[in-house]
Amino acid sequence: MSTPVLPRPPEFSFRRQHREAHTSTEVSSPPTSPHSRTSQSYKSIFSRNENTDDSFKINVLMKLDTIIKNQNEQLQIIKNQAIQKGALEDAEIEDVVPQPLESKEELYSLDEKLKDAAFRKNMIKYFSIIGGSTVKDTVRILLRKIGSNKLGSEFSMYGRKGKDSFKKRHMCRVIIRTCLVVHQKAKEKQIEKEIGTILKYAPHRPGGSKWKDVTTDTSTSPTHDDEEEEAF
Repeated sequence: MSTPVLPRPPEFSFRRQHREAHTSTEVSSPPTSPHSRTSQSYKSIFSRNENTDDSFKINVLMKLDTIIKNQNEQLQIIKNQAIQKGALEDAEIEDVVPQPLESKEELYSLDEKLKDAAFRKNMIKYFSIIGGSTVKDTVRILLRKIGSNKLGSEFSMYGRKGKDSFKKRHMCRVIIRTCLVVHQKAKEKQIEKEIGTILKYAPHRPGGSKWKDVTTDTSTSPTHDDEEEEAF
């Protein structure tokens, strides 16, 4: 009897089996979800707009500051107009200094009248009509009205360098009170400083005690800015 022939078993390749197993176990990257893409997009937008937002906020704050400043100026104008209206309605108020005073004797005579509280109050009301846009402006206008540069040359704020003290005069107090009425946020020290500065430059202005000297010696003459800013 002949021996039956068995079928040949299939060839086994360890290398091919290993490669197939490795391929089947590979984990592919999961697809990006629409929600994830949307989140990344928002983050990108916010990141790009951070600088723009900061710039926008700064511009808004600057505009608000400008608006507030303009409103304060308008309120000051309205307040000054109200002061002027109230002053003009008072029949007792009159211009007691129609012309700038030229001598200390004239100022001392007016100063005696200012000892009377009612007279002093009326002068403050009248000077409030004149007013000014700033403390410095108001002080300059009032000093120009009260006296000439010749008179201003005789005074300093605290009586230094052999000059009379303007601070001791009732007129000085009238100017300070007027500035406090017209400029409610002003401080007395600030007003006194402006008075002292203007008196300091009075001798160098036309009619002042040193005016003739500076016209012949330009090295000691005040600059154009000094003339504009510190004129008596």
